[in-house]
Amino acid sequence: MLVEPVHRISHLFVFSIERNHNIYWSYGTCQPYEVGYNLLNDGQLEPALFVFQLNNRLYPESANTWDSLAEANWKAGRIEKAIELYNRAIELDPDGAVGDNAREMLKKIEQGDQ
Repeated sequence: MLVEPVHRISHLFVFSIERNHNIYWSYGTCQPYEVGYNLLNDGQLEPALFVFQLNNRLYPESANTWDSLAEANWKAGRIEKAIELYNRAIELDPDGAVGDNAREMLKKIEQGDQ
């Protein structure tokens, strides 16, 4: 389920839909993951979750969107959801860098790090 826009961030995004129905979006000159991580690093968990959820909805076959959404859920204390999302990232990129990162994050969760 998509989080409702909080802190009125949703109207600041620029969407572009091309003829082939690819959807691109950004926040000024930043890419969505940059916006999400900026919010996450500023402690704005709900807006970060919104951005990562939206990006994941737009690009569900991207392992990276699942990995980023997992991290935001982990930082928000939603451990079980983070584990589920990291496992999805691994499914989509079992032998790649994103899958490797997701496995590392799962180890940290297991160890109780945050």
